[in-house]
Amino acid sequence: KQWYQRRVRGVKNGEFKLIAEGEEFKPLWSQHWVKVIIPANVCTMENLYLHWDVSGAESLVCDKDGNAIQGMSHKRKELKVVSKSHDEDLVYFIQVSCTGLFGAGLNGMINPPNPNQTYCLKKAHLFVRDQAKYEVFMDLSVLYDIAKESDDKTSLCYDALYTANDMINVITLNNHSAESYQQAIRIGRSTKAHDGNADMDDHVIEYAVYP
Repeated sequence: KQWYQRRVRGVKNGEFKLIAEGEEFKPLWSQHWVKVIIPANVCTMENLYLHWDVSGAESLVCDKDGNAIQGMSHKRKELKVVSKSHDEDLVYFIQVSCTGLFGAGLNGMINPPNPNQTYCLKKAHLFVRDQAKYEVFMDLSVLYDIAKESDDKTSLCYDALYTANDMINVITLNNHSAESYQQAIRIGRSTKAHDGNADMDDHVIEYAVYP
């Protein structure tokens, strides 16, 4: 913690140039600091996120005092923006390391690195997440995985499939209204697949029929 605080103190008053999507970071193994300023009036928005993607490079987001907030990579590209003050601009310092999560091997992490490797800033923007749609997406993802990984003869698998179908139907038949997404969330959260009790019910029935 103290090490990053010292690093941020050393760069926060330095000179920064404006960059945009498409900016390249190089050479391999180098580190770069990016200063992100979010206006105070924007920080008041609910469910505000920063989308940050440097083509697979590792990044670490720090606040203006040098406290590490969250690591970013090709597996985690979104940061929820939380401001403690509505009167001041929110400032982040992002350290970009020109390496991947497990090194920089060419076409595989155990291979020698490509000395000419560069990392491109593919995405750097703010967006407001529609929380209801996001929750429906996550619930459908979970139900899909349950159906995919479960024995297709169990009630758990069928329950996941029918629940996902009901969720999609209620949204489609109501023209994707805001209330339809809330209904879909309630349908998803009321299923046995959501609380994990379906397999237990299967065994109870099996033992009752075949003592």
